[in-house]
Amino acid sequence: MSSYFDEPDDCDDGAFVTIRFNKTLPEDHPAMLIKSFISTLDLSSFEKKYKVGQGKKGRPPKGIRMMLGLLLYAIYSRIYSTHKIDYASYNYSDFWVFTHKKRVSHDKISDFTNLHGAEIKEIFLETIILADRNELLNFDTIFQDGFFVKANASKHRNRKRKSLAKKEQRLSQALEQVIAKFNDVGDDKETRKSKAKLEKKLNKLSVLKKELNEKIKERRERQRKDKFDEESISINETDSDSSVMKMKDKSYANAFLKVTATDSKADILVGSVLEGYCDEPHTAVPLFKQSNRNCEGLGEYNSVSYDSGFNTMGTSIAFESMGVKSIAPTKEHENHSRHPEKCENKITFNYDDKKHEVTCSEGKILTEKSKSLDSSKGTLIYKFTNEDTCKKCKRLRDCTTSKKGYRTVKIDSRQPCQQRVLERYKSEEGQKIYKQRSHCAETFQGDLKQNGKFERFYRRGLPKVRVDSIMHDIVWNLRRIFNSRSLEMRWT
Repeated sequence: MSSYFDEPDDCDDGAFVTIRFNKTLPEDHPAMLIKSFISTLDLSSFEKKYKVGQGKKGRPPKGIRMMLGLLLYAIYSRIYSTHKIDYASYNYSDFWVFTHKKRVSHDKISDFTNLHGAEIKEIFLETIILADRNELLNFDTIFQDGFFVKANASKHRNRKRKSLAKKEQRLSQALEQVIAKFNDVGDDKETRKSKAKLEKKLNKLSVLKKELNEKIKERRERQRKDKFDEESISINETDSDSSVMKMKDKSYANAFLKVTATDSKADILVGSVLEGYCDEPHTAVPLFKQSNRNCEGLGEYNSVSYDSGFNTMGTSIAFESMGVKSIAPTKEHENHSRHPEKCENKITFNYDDKKHEVTCSEGKILTEKSKSLDSSKGTLIYKFTNEDTCKKCKRLRDCTTSKKGYRTVKIDSRQPCQQRVLERYKSEEGQKIYKQRSHCAETFQGDLKQNGKFERFYRRGLPKVRVDSIMHDIVWNLRRIFNSRSLEMRWT
């Protein structure tokens, strides 16, 4: 048995001890690696926002490298709230590498992110360059995937045109009563206070109505006219940029749509888009172009893979016109693969663009009857029929309920292009590529939501939320690079 307890020596003799924070952590610790990454950055674009220098008066701001290191390492450590980052800056020893045990207040952190939104996007580009420098990009195929992130807003505060009009009418009537009371009683403090409160609410309501009209106008330009219902569009009082979206658990919540583009070698993000509206197909082509711009001088992507949610006729023909090989299933093909029993006896139609004819699953051939221009889609619509054969068909009642007594099949002129995308997906090479998609494209969101427990954005408004989103992209790329290279890192 030992003759003493093993305790640290009591050396509290009043002597000063110098702590070298850079020596407290090993070289391959994430905090040290993030500090090394920040030391390689050119921060002149950040410095231009401040008036700091000899002969210039005013309190100097917090150091830019310190603030960047603090923010990136906090997100790396799964800390997202500015108040919690504030606490960590002087209570957690691994944060002292950046702060030297000095507190950085939450309002300073918020001010920094609000001021440097554009500059933070430049740092994202630096992570792509760092990944290429460490041979973690291959430019074979880019994988796209979208997911929802909840907004910092209550779904119970969504307002449609009708509800806004009712609320405005109710407030106007209440204001009229207060004004009438004011005229009868005279200058009363409580009456004056009630009047000011109602006027403030009405002003806020008019701003909300204006924003809703702008949102309806924007959606009208993006959506098909036959599927557009402006009365169903709502706006949230707490975060007007978010929209009501259906979550995976079939509940509804105000959220933002995030679509990412991932390289296939080490799951490095090369581009991302954040929207306040669920419209995946319209983000596919802009995101692909953005990704190639981000990788300019490093390489170029000529192949893209995405799921059936992106694969519309418009997306297919847009990629084909750019000379990009797209690989994806259609929703119809996925439904047939997942539920073959439901499609077993269903009558289907196949269009042969070379012969320009339609063949039904009963073996009957339909020929073109007429064609017309669909101005909303900017495409030709062909109508195919075979009156004589349809009337003799035993399965006519299963095929159509038309009073004419025969089936008319409409074919979009863009359909052959979408069919070519499907054929590439069905091929042996296409299946190998598409099998990578679920891992490459979805790992980021799985890590963010499951490992990181990031359930919703902490700030409100699309500009602020986009900055927060790009910071998550930066940290993800750094995490992938560090895990792949660590001490073998090529910084320059």
